[in-house]
Order: sequence, then C-alpha cells, then structure tokens
Amino acid sequence: MKSIASFRIPLFLFTGSAFLAYLFSYFAFTPLYESNCVFFPPNTHANIHLVSAGIRFGGDKEVGEQLEMIQSEAVQHSMIEEFNLIERFEIDTLSPFWLENLQKKYNSRIHFDRTINKSIVVSVQDRDAKLAATMANRLVELADQHKNSVVKENIRSAAHSAFESFMDMKAIVESMSDSLEVMRLAGESVWNYGEERKSSRFTHYELQYRSELDRYLNLKWHWEELNDLLQAEVPSSYVVSSAIPQGKPVFPKKGLIALIAGFLSALIYLLIRNLNLA
Repeated sequence: MKSIASFRIPLFLFTGSAFLAYLFSYFAFTPLYESNCVFFPPNTHANIHLVSAGIRFGGDKEVGEQLEMIQSEAVQHSMIEEFNLIERFEIDTLSPFWLENLQKKYNSRIHFDRTINKSIVVSVQDRDAKLAATMANRLVELADQHKNSVVKENIRSAAHSAFESFMDMKAIVESMSDSLEVMRLAGESVWNYGEERKSSRFTHYELQYRSELDRYLNLKWHWEELNDLLQAEVPSSYVVSSAIPQGKPVFPKKGLIALIAGFLSALIYLLIRNLNLA
C-alpha cells in the first residue's frame, strides 16, 4: 500500500500539469492548419516542341526549375499582394526590419519539398483552414503563370532576333538574284543548243548566291519555328492532389505539450523527494 501511495502525488502532478498545459496551449496559441498540394512539373526539356514535351512528367531538371519559379521574387510578391500577407502576418511596416520579418514569416508558413518520385509538395499553414488550401493551390498556379511569362519573353526575344536576321538575309538574296538576272541579260549566261554556257564571273557569283540562299532558308525555318512556339501554350503543372481544408491543426501540438508538462512535473517531484530522502 505504501508503494502505491508513494506514486499518488507524482500521478496527481502528472495529470494536473498535463491538464493545465493542455488548457494553456489551447487558449495561449493560435492554431495553424496545414494544406498540401502535390503536383508534377511538365517536361520542357525538348523546348523546341513544348506541346509534345509537356505531355510527360518532368525530371530532376524540371523539378529544380519549378522550385526556382515557386520561390521567385515575382511569385512571392504576387502571393503577398493577392492575400494581403503583410496584414495577415501582422508585420509592423514601421520597423526598419519589416521586410526581413515578412520574409521570415513567409518562409515559416510556406514550404516546398521534392519527393523521390520527382513531384513537388507545396505546404501552407494558416489560422484559416480554407485559406491555407486556397493559398497552396494558388501558389502552383502563380508559379505556372510566371514560368509561362519567362518562357514566352525568351521566345519572343529570340523570334524577334531571328526575324531581323531573316529579313536582312532576304534582302541580300533578292539583291543577288537581281544581279544574276542583270548578268544573264548581259550575255554572261546563255543557252546554246540546249546547253547553258556561263562566264566564270557568273559561275562564281551563282555559287555565292546559292550559299546565301541556303543560309536564308535556314534562317526562315528557324524564325517560323520560333514563331510557332510563340503561339503555343507552355505546358502547365500536373496537379495530382489539390490542397483541401484540414479539420485538425498542426500547431500547437496540445497533446504533446500536455504529455511533456506532466512528465517533467512528475520527474521534478521525484528528484526533489529522492534528494530529501538522501
């Protein structure tokens, strides 16, 4: 009976402390709900054929690129503006370090991880479960939009440069064609009994013309290809699991806090008692 009675106080302390810690964590901390969106980036390695490439999941290269897009300043700025995160995170804009505080809070609430299957998991924590899910899904959309903008701008710049080169070469080819016609009319290329007779000057110039014509056709093909890419849609991410509101908060861990508090109170009592007995 004495052995049982000796554990009454530690048991009482464990139960009481755990209960009080649970109540404290319930009222003292704002619960945070987490929602996850899982998606695969598209394969854009073969960027000459974006549409056909996009029907396959991306590899390590595409996963890395998509993570860079998600964490880009443009996407972060869009998220902060769209969801008014400065106010929601309760950032004091009068503080000289408010931008650093905003970035720290953003990084603590929004996480990105790659899986072994080459998918990406976007996790968002917020005190509103519905808003956490909305933000996670929206983040994937904003990353795709930013990637589309970057890719289109690069293609547009390349297409403009290719078009200028093509037009310059077109003018050269047309000028050389006119010169050949003038030389032909001057008698440097005539047909005699079914055989064309050319002067050495005409032959040399014609070889130069054919070389420039090949360059012209290559530039024309390159420009048309880039122009087709400019009209095509950049493949979007494949969302395999959209974020949905969760009913159970991930913070605070009230059960764990209660267990630790109860254990520590009982342990401290036992240590003090043993010291007194000694």
